[in-house]
Amino acid sequence: MDVVKKAAAAAEEEEVHGVVIVGGGLCGLATALALHRKGMGSLVVERSEALRVGGVALNVHANGWRALEELGLADGLRKTANLITSVRMVRQIQGKNQTTVSSPRKEIRCLRRKDVMEALAKSVPAHTIRYGCRIVAVDEDPGTDCTVLTMADDSTIKAKVNKCY
Repeated sequence: MDVVKKAAAAAEEEEVHGVVIVGGGLCGLATALALHRKGMGSLVVERSEALRVGGVALNVHANGWRALEELGLADGLRKTANLITSVRMVRQIQGKNQTTVSSPRKEIRCLRRKDVMEALAKSVPAHTIRYGCRIVAVDEDPGTDCTVLTMADDSTIKAKVNKCY
């Protein structure tokens, strides 16, 4: 195969995405779902071989429930969450423990992290999450202004959005 044909074949196989999210944890999946709900596709690359559901629980306060509502997950997650009806705070002041008990004025619920992760993963389109992707380099492609992510297997993915926050 001559050089021109090789270059054309490589260009056809080049993988380019508008947005690539590095990390398939809570924040990465929530970002992918939020973009999807606004009509923007994304690719989530995660180094683990499967969805990471480890961890125990999350206490979700009112602002967290608003975020889950925006993502379309709140109703389903409320079914598995435990409502917190009182809060006991213990703090030490001048070497003595002081305890206060109060009732939350707004909704606070305790969720299993596994439930949140599974709900997020099920809510993004198929093939949005790619597992087993270990990134070894991140570079800019001066010819396209894309960010090039190089994986441990030497494959590359280009992202059109190239801002890191």
